[in-house]
Amino acid sequence: MFVISGVATDNRAVSFFQELRSDSGASMNPVRSLGPAIVFNRYEGIWVYMAGPICRTVMGAWAYNLIRYTDKPLHEIIQSTSFRKKVMGTYFMMFAGCGSVVVNLKTGTLTVLGTCIVWGLVVMAMVYSLGHVSGAHFNPAVTIAFATCKRFPWKQVPAYISAQVVGSTLTSGTLQLLFDLKNEHYFGTIPTGSNVQSLVLEFIISFYLMFVISRVATEDRAIGELAGFAVGATVLLNILSTGYFHEFSTN
Repeated sequence: MFVISGVATDNRAVSFFQELRSDSGASMNPVRSLGPAIVFNRYEGIWVYMAGPICRTVMGAWAYNLIRYTDKPLHEIIQSTSFRKKVMGTYFMMFAGCGSVVVNLKTGTLTVLGTCIVWGLVVMAMVYSLGHVSGAHFNPAVTIAFATCKRFPWKQVPAYISAQVVGSTLTSGTLQLLFDLKNEHYFGTIPTGSNVQSLVLEFIISFYLMFVISRVATEDRAIGELAGFAVGATVLLNILSTGYFHEFSTN
């Protein structure tokens, strides 16, 4: 109902992307790893999922900045957004995505493909629902990347990152309470192979994602109302292709 209300009752929701197409949030995101780690108190290899996303998304944004056609700045419509709206966006995204991981860990019925589809769909839904309200920022790495390119005000970065971490942690706590999860059901991110392997994979797929986000968020000639679909599809493809090696982090 939250998604329906967001896209059906606010005329800025989908048409907004004709002028401003913002972050996917949805994936290649450190808070997807940090929330479960805080709740379960498990921090093995956590640095990979903190350093990797921030470095690769900043580089992805700068790479696109070098070749983009127009110099038009991203509209700063975020200033009036409340902290609660930012928290809600991350919470709902994490609840669906990590919830699918939990269900698959406990029952095995969802499968890898099902988990990938859930992540892609929830990112798409949140972009269309909250893009016109908060810029659909669910990802601190992407927020920082836009700030480094002067397409997002640095003064708002701490509030956005705080909201994203709070939303992720609340989601992880909710799933822990609902499903009475044990250590074997940990839905955070631990490298399946070596830390270096996971770091390189995270770097590559997040660079790819950030490049797509930059394209649909700052380019007037981009795909308009299909921006959410493009970002969600990119998340789905990234997780499907490499998620096995880093436990569906990519976020």
